[in-house]
Amino acid sequence: MRRTSSREDRRGTRAESSTVMRPVVLIAVLASGCLSQDASLDEFADLQVAVNIKDGVASVTLFNVCRTLDASLTGSLDGVPAANIDRGRSDPSCHDPSMSFPPRDPVGDATIVIRDDSMAVTGTLPADAFALRRMTLVPDGPWVFTRGQTVVVHWEPPSDLAGPNPSVSLGLATTLPASVGTDGNITFTVPPMADVGTSQLAIGFTFTGTFCSSDHRCTVHVVRAAHASVTIQ
Repeated sequence: MRRTSSREDRRGTRAESSTVMRPVVLIAVLASGCLSQDASLDEFADLQVAVNIKDGVASVTLFNVCRTLDASLTGSLDGVPAANIDRGRSDPSCHDPSMSFPPRDPVGDATIVIRDDSMAVTGTLPADAFALRRMTLVPDGPWVFTRGQTVVVHWEPPSDLAGPNPSVSLGLATTLPASVGTDGNITFTVPPMADVGTSQLAIGFTFTGTFCSSDHRCTVHVVRAAHASVTIQ
């Protein structure tokens, strides 16, 4: 991650530039409290870049900003401008800024930039960031479950399994316990009180790491997910 600033800090000294490179898939800007005036990126003590990638499409949400960001806010992915930019708002309730990008080829490194007139945040995404995430039932069959059933899915690519256990959500149940086997399989149990009918299953791996220095603390959140429509009987 590389963060460059063109403004002076409150002590009257120019903030140091810092360069930190990490494989990133999520970039966000965190702040505390809600204010009404437009804000610039360099006003936040906690700077983080959060990019969510699903089916080759990247979107960015600036979590907990609770501000309308400056009109100069822009974003790009490999030089291609963001398709949609929402600068966020704090009134009548907090609505986080966000932006999305056109679909990208799944092969090769990618560079994402979020900037305004005050500074730029640049992240180099790993080569497999845009690779398709897939899960298949074991044994293969229709996505039809019963309450209390133990479900096994096979996850691809297997490189994701080297990190923490996945998050599994099924309808309103957003934190189902799950285990990962050495064979690339993920096992979880359908809640006994799950709603009958059609529901959405989402499995994702989240990786978190701290980086950056100087007056800003930065945290990377890497989320790679796959989704399926299921029927619960």
